[in-house]
Amino acid sequence: MAAKHANPGEIVDLKTWGNDPRELRTQALVKTEKMELIRLFLPAGKEIPNHKVRGPITLHCVQGKAEVITMGASQYIAPGQLLFLMPEEIHSVQAVEDTILLLTIIF
Repeated sequence: MAAKHANPGEIVDLKTWGNDPRELRTQALVKTEKMELIRLFLPAGKEIPNHKVRGPITLHCVQGKAEVITMGASQYIAPGQLLFLMPEEIHSVQAVEDTILLLTIIF
């Protein structure tokens, strides 16, 4: 089955969209030739190891708390906070508690 993507004009609830709330998972919400929006669900303790992305990105914390290590520093991102990274910036993310992040990638 193909992944569900949001349609233009559709409102997306980042906490529950497209899922049974008992089965939260990472999911691409929107993808165009110029950008992609991904809802990342990270259970407590889950880590995305060091990596980089070609384009600039933002990480917006919707729920929970995560540690982001980048540019030689460790920072914690919490609900309502946003982190911007330049292209090719190496970073890792680890959930301190169950966390939902909105990742925006610009191509």
